[in-house]
Amino acid sequence: MGSKSFKQKTSKACLGRKDGTSKGLSKKTIDKGQPTPKKGGKRPKVAEGQELMFAAASTFQKSASRPHEDLDKSRLFQSIETADDDATTQLLSQIYADLHEVSFDGLTKYTKDLKLPPFWVPDPADASDSGWLRHSVQSRLILHTQEMFSVIDDAYTSADDRAVAIFNAVNSVRVSPDKHRRVQSMAWKEERRRLRYRDFAASHGWMMLSIVANSRAFRTAGHAIESESWSRLTQAITKNSHSLEMFAKIRGLDWQTALINHPSLANRPWLTKNIQSNYELKPDSPHHRIVPSEPTVLPMRPSQEHDQININDIVFDPNHFTSKPRPAYWPSSLHYPVDDPTTRLISYGACALCNNSEYANCGCHPSTHRAVIRPLVELIQIPGKGVGVRALQPIREGAILHEYVGVLIPINADPKDQDIVYGMAFNPTPQRGFDKSIVSISSMRYGNWTRFINHSCASNALFRTLPIGRRMRVMVLARRDIRFGEELTIDYGNQYWTEDKLCKCGEPECKYGTRKAIAKNTPGGRRKRQEEIAAKESAKKRKIEETEAGERKKRNKRKKTRWW
Repeated sequence: MGSKSFKQKTSKACLGRKDGTSKGLSKKTIDKGQPTPKKGGKRPKVAEGQELMFAAASTFQKSASRPHEDLDKSRLFQSIETADDDATTQLLSQIYADLHEVSFDGLTKYTKDLKLPPFWVPDPADASDSGWLRHSVQSRLILHTQEMFSVIDDAYTSADDRAVAIFNAVNSVRVSPDKHRRVQSMAWKEERRRLRYRDFAASHGWMMLSIVANSRAFRTAGHAIESESWSRLTQAITKNSHSLEMFAKIRGLDWQTALINHPSLANRPWLTKNIQSNYELKPDSPHHRIVPSEPTVLPMRPSQEHDQININDIVFDPNHFTSKPRPAYWPSSLHYPVDDPTTRLISYGACALCNNSEYANCGCHPSTHRAVIRPLVELIQIPGKGVGVRALQPIREGAILHEYVGVLIPINADPKDQDIVYGMAFNPTPQRGFDKSIVSISSMRYGNWTRFINHSCASNALFRTLPIGRRMRVMVLARRDIRFGEELTIDYGNQYWTEDKLCKCGEPECKYGTRKAIAKNTPGGRRKRQEEIAAKESAKKRKIEETEAGERKKRNKRKKTRWW
């Protein structure tokens, strides 16, 4: 666990043991959320809020692997021993998931799951270490707090005092050879873990060590995997260090407490300089910042002109439509312009999430339904493409990722009101075709991370209009399995590209990268090509007619000459 020289400035409820139990409480206490007395003792008194703290800790334990419910951790650590790069990637993905679970965002989510009042999660900007509100959050993390703090202690400890003490104790008494070997192995693994943490702090900095120490997967890997596998993991963390730092900070992860409260590390100028990042970030929406391609560049916002606001649902304002004529394919059962054009009609079918055919009884919503996975993603600057979306967890084929949301605007809006960057034509019945769309979804100002998905002719995701709840919604689905770290891409379709706007996806099967390809694969290109062919045919026909007219004129002239 670390040397006894490390004293945490936390409440007693936060001081846990290896099995996740606190002093005076059994493991059964944590599992059931109720205190049980020690053997032969009385049931301890529990404060009014403390009972909820233990229930919260139990819920946190059960939900810690929600983003990766299909990830078998025992198999993960077995496969990483076989020099499997895929296992290293899965482990790094689990580190991201762990950090999200223990961050301010993750705690807020599970506070809502428990139906606790908002004050159970304090303002992340409040760095005070007093008061039960702060300690209640730490109590929710009772399963990992002690181990996380001990990582910092192990990294700072310069001598293996505990291993020496174990060897001396074993050598002073007569024990079996097998037990002696087990103790030697235990002491060696403990020393190896300490050396790993010290080397990690030296190469990555104390800030990064404190961040990843919040991950149970990282702490387990520190003593469970061999040197080659550990080397691959640290290399992967190095490659993603800029992303991990921003991921933790904008989600309000408390990474400073373990450093500030360490008696040997506190108030040291070199440490203060070491833990300062290249940029200071306050907790923010995870999709308001872009991970730059160069670490020295400050993280940017997607738009420098105005803030882009995250929303969870389509915004419909009838006033946007009053000055425009009714679209030809507006549903006959919906009054124009007062009725929402995304309204789910009975003829559109049952809800895609719950299969409920009754419109009025369906309360499904993509932002809350479990069938919509809402994966961990980040915005990243991609050379040659601009802003893109990177997956921070594996995604299975067919998974529903999220909804494409924005503000509904008329399909025939004035040019100044049109959204040529993020706009998407909406048709509640896509089988009718693109030309029969009734509105456009503009996510220029209001939207979510789906508006930043780039195009690829070999895309791994797609847009699909589905009946969900009381609306027809444009959802993002995975076309195939998507790996951790892979960019999410969608085929924008052949209506998007023109000869003046060529695709730059770089895929071998690119369909819109040249003017010739545009002419072949897009309706506009084919139409223009047909017009060009028609023009050539017309010119050829005129030339033939002119030639024939000239021949007739010559013949007539010869006839007149003979007559004279």
